[in-house]
Amino acid sequence: MVTIDARGLSCPIPVLKTKQAVKDGKKDLEIISDSSASMENILKYLKAAGYSFTVTETEDDYIIRTKG
Repeated sequence: MVTIDARGLSCPIPVLKTKQAVKDGKKDLEIISDSSASMENILKYLKAAGYSFTVTETEDDYIIRTKG
């Protein structure tokens, strides 16, 4: 599993990091974001790319996990 730590990063950087991982052929991703806007944009991208995912919300972060 590849972990992308997008905490503290402004859009579009979290989405671009996710796109790069997908382009590199990574299927199992864990993306950690502390921004609801970034999380929503990442989910839109993953859905368009055909990925299934789960989202877990913690006290401070959103954790998106995909499964290839």
